[in-house]
Amino acid sequence: MGDDPPTPLHNESMGVFRNIPVEDANNLFMIKCPEEVDQIGCTQLETMVKGQWLNIDAKVVVLNFEQCKYFSNAAYRIVMGYQKALNEKGISLHSVNLNSSLSEQIKSDGMTGPFSPVSNLEDALKKTR
Repeated sequence: MGDDPPTPLHNESMGVFRNIPVEDANNLFMIKCPEEVDQIGCTQLETMVKGQWLNIDAKVVVLNFEQCKYFSNAAYRIVMGYQKALNEKGISLHSVNLNSSLSEQIKSDGMTGPFSPVSNLEDALKKTR
């Protein structure tokens, strides 16, 4: 009972946000984005940020877009607020594995700063030091 996974806040066929603990000396906290971040995904993202992800003990937070094909620009406000809150705690936020379409979307929408895309985890850690 205590080991049961939390109830997903998003349709399982669409995916859910998952935090993936990465055990290393760099205090890395990875968030795996679902395939689609639509209005329901925005609600889940906001819930996770306010409920769990603001109180992490890490130096670096990485949004992993490996499986993400759609990211609603309605979620930008949530990411911007999360990035600002993390910065106030001295924690960096970076994005990895953006496909070319999402990368272009974020760039053309002027959101490169909050998402801080990098090529890989090693680059995220280098930028943090």
